[in-house]
Amino acid sequence: MLASGGVVGSATEYRLGEKPSEQTIPRRCYMDKWSDAEKAIYDAMQAVERLPADVRLTDAVVLLGRAKDRVADYIDGVEPQKK
Repeated sequence: MLASGGVVGSATEYRLGEKPSEQTIPRRCYMDKWSDAEKAIYDAMQAVERLPADVRLTDAVVLLGRAKDRVADYIDGVEPQKK
């Protein structure tokens, strides 16, 4: 059984009882390793989250999250997963 809930053979898998290491957890999961661009997008997401609730703002946060993921894909040199 995988503790990550991921797929066997994925880059983020580890077995129950094993301690995950930086080699099994992607760089994008460590805020201290984010690029300036990733930090700026995250800060924008937080600014939008501080506004009153509205479905349009939720959509904006989702889109910003996708943008941050795309920047991370570029930095990490990986192709995004097709949806």
